[in-house]
Amino acid sequence: MGFDAIIRGGIVTADGLTKSLQVKGVGLRRWAGQDGFGKVTYIPAAPAAALPVNAIVETKDQVRPVPGGGSITIMATVLILERVPPLGGGIKREEPIDPRDIVILPDGRTGPIVNNPGLLDPTTKRPYFAEIELGKQ
Repeated sequence: MGFDAIIRGGIVTADGLTKSLQVKGVGLRRWAGQDGFGKVTYIPAAPAAALPVNAIVETKDQVRPVPGGGSITIMATVLILERVPPLGGGIKREEPIDPRDIVILPDGRTGPIVNNPGLLDPTTKRPYFAEIELGKQ
């Protein structure tokens, strides 16, 4: 058993152990490009129909410096332990979470995706799980 298999198994275990702590009703609208008129498009198209995901959500107000000076306030960290499948279809985007995606917290708040870090799976070249930091607008 390789190290990557151990990590994958650990994520599955963590997902099972934290189900009661995970917030239901986090919405995910995935950036899908632009239509023929240059308008940004998302899947699903309507905000009310955002893909529901379970996630561990830590709300906070943490000021962090940004490169080049200035700062940004992080309002929440969202951990999605379940697998978020890639959109596919030839869309040039980061998978599984693109910085242009929209994450909607259960209270309706959203903000820009400031950071989408994660330990990369060497097989898929994508993070083992989605860790998203949302900035305050």
